Amino acid sequence: MMLAVTATTKYVLVMVGVSILSMIVTFHQSRLLGGNSVISFEESLWNPAESPTIVTGDTYSAGWKQFPVPNFKESGGIFIHYHLYKTGGSTIGHFMEDLGKSDPEEETFFFRRIRKEVLWDAHCMAAIDKVANENKIVLYELHIEFPAPNYPTLVEMQLLLDRWRAAAKDRGVPFFAFTVLREPLAHALSFFNFFNVAGKPGQLWNPFQGEMEPTEENFLKTFQGNRQCIMLDLDAEGIFRAPKAVLRHPDIVPSHLRVKDNEETLYKKCRIQKVQDALFESLDWVGTTENLQNSTLPLMSKILLDDPEVGRNRSSRKVFTENKKTKKHKPLEISDLSDFARACVKHETVWDQQLYNQAKTNYIYNG
Repeated sequence: MMLAVTATTKYVLVMVGVSILSMIVTFHQSRLLGGNSVISFEESLWNPAESPTIVTGDTYSAGWKQFPVPNFKESGGIFIHYHLYKTGGSTIGHFMEDLGKSDPEEETFFFRRIRKEVLWDAHCMAAIDKVANENKIVLYELHIEFPAPNYPTLVEMQLLLDRWRAAAKDRGVPFFAFTVLREPLAHALSFFNFFNVAGKPGQLWNPFQGEMEPTEENFLKTFQGNRQCIMLDLDAEGIFRAPKAVLRHPDIVPSHLRVKDNEETLYKKCRIQKVQDALFESLDWVGTTENLQNSTLPLMSKILLDDPEVGRNRSSRKVFTENKKTKKHKPLEISDLSDFARACVKHETVWDQQLYNQAKTNYIYNG
């Protein structure tokens, strides 16, 4: 009898422990998703792989919510792409630019690429006025071009974005802002191939050493862990935490911002929760490079042209392969890397992978 009671007690204690652990995990997951409240137990059981989100051509999923796709073709609106290096942004930016070029009189589209800093009157309020007074579709690509010490990271820009959205709402102006993230290993390779292999002397916009041989040794020498997270948080130019060997000149980084190899500073870290808040609370959409063709581009053209097929049929732009100067080099590819190199990248990109997984799982459009 005593043995039976003991076994029952152990079972009860185990089940209580499992319940408490489930509650802790549920709370932690809700914080990772940028939410301000604890999700319910029923919501915590939701598995996107087992319970597909119902998304039509007129709605998109962000987090666990569905939103109507705005129709800028009828109302005009402000459309903002925060371009993060090497995430497929050239394909998006040139799509936006082509829409602007297709309307040289700017009767419908007004395209601008902002590279140095975002100004409240010249950019934010001017865009609101164009939509409110002229019913335009304002297309802004925020795409940093080095040197740009005043260019904001997404975290630094969050308050401005929220203020901008509120001011637009007060004027009845539709507003849509988004960015794209990339699988960490693919991002690291693309960054290396573009800046370090294809880069040339005299390119003022490139702070990194160029004309490197596309080898695993050089790739690991120039690799920076959690680069996407850090660029979104504290280092839009991508130079403060970069290995010294990869910088074109050490004086590129101001002396008071240089990070010593053995020094723990803010610029060696990524404030992951701040990045999550900026991404998942202040943006309307966070796409992924891998789903650009079947998700982000169709959503773009649905919003801007009321036709998702235009974006779906848009060809991707491969900057490295389109550059004739790089034809003497074959880009380094994942298949060229050893298991050791892949393991190094995986170990050093935990935060990037976490952000990427959240975007891939929670942002869905099947229009």
